Amino acid sequence: MIRPVLPRHLQDALHDAAAGLTVAEEAARHGMHPDSIKLRRRNLCRALGVRSREEAVAAGYRLGLLDLKPMAAPDVVLADGVPVHVLVEARTAAGLTLQQAAALLGRSAGWLLSRETGHYRFGWNELRVYAQALDVTFDWDVWSV
Repeated sequence: MIRPVLPRHLQDALHDAAAGLTVAEEAARHGMHPDSIKLRRRNLCRALGVRSREEAVAAGYRLGLLDLKPMAAPDVVLADGVPVHVLVEARTAAGLTLQQAAALLGRSAGWLLSRETGHYRFGWNELRVYAQALDVTFDWDVWSV
């Protein structure tokens, strides 16, 4: 497989997309104007031959530009000790794509991906809604603060 080489600024854009950052968050992180972030996102999509950030993230994983290891790490937790692999396995077993599961939550696939890979954490309410949508039960008393 031929692995494309992205310039550093597009690599950053791809990692930010995988993390589910908003335009404002990206702009603040890199000290850039929001319009520059939008242009950078368009350039990333063009470079990868895709139409959306979600497709860019999927292409990044498929092409080996993003590392899959965090998703499989057993010690990554969703919120205060809940293991990430439980919900990822439940989503996969239910036959839901990342996009379909994100739609259940009313969120973007990038947002969900950033939580499933452990880059960001679910809030308690989001975690409960996601677990309920996947028909996963936790002993919430064990996980309560």
